[in-house]
Amino acid sequence: MPLNQGFQETPFINDSLLVDDDVQTKSEVIGAAQVLPRGQLVGKITATGQVVAYNPAAADGSQNIYGVLAQAVDTTLGVYSAVVYLAGAFKQSGITPAITPAIETALRGINIYIRPTV
Repeated sequence: MPLNQGFQETPFINDSLLVDDDVQTKSEVIGAAQVLPRGQLVGKITATGQVVAYNPAAADGSQNIYGVLAQAVDTTLGVYSAVVYLAGAFKQSGITPAITPAIETALRGINIYIRPTV
């Protein structure tokens, strides 16, 4: 009888964004006219509920970090639905924009944790 009976091997896949798979996600509508990379910090426009690139200078809701974009999107042809990470641990090198102490503090407040890239 083989020792690994009942077990299935899963190949390790090094992810450039996730530290582990303990994340919370939600499908969201991404606002039009954006080209955003995976790992983009996003905010949510209060009036429309659409997710857009995080913009600390805005006053429409997108000045507050809502989550991390789970996939690259191109909404130059219209709105698009995509998965957003709402909680979890992420590699610093995979996040856009660069993490500042103020951004890291804001992220901790919504259960998003940044780990140094090794």
